[in-house]
Amino acid sequence: MKKSKESKMGLIKINELIAMTKLSRPTIYRLIKAGKFPSQLKTSPKTVAWEKSEIEDWIRKLIMEREG
Repeated sequence: MKKSKESKMGLIKINELIAMTKLSRPTIYRLIKAGKFPSQLKTSPKTVAWEKSEIEDWIRKLIMEREG
């Protein structure tokens, strides 16, 4: 059975984001500021997270650009 897009939704914190992308924390925030990376969501006054599917889409876009 295939999972729907909705079932793939989930939030990830910075450490998992770093592991997924292999980017450093400063690079991630620099790319966000430049509008080249998905923005974080504020999940509490002191916590942020990213939508996992948006990060996966960003990675797929990089792969597609590389492959032309």
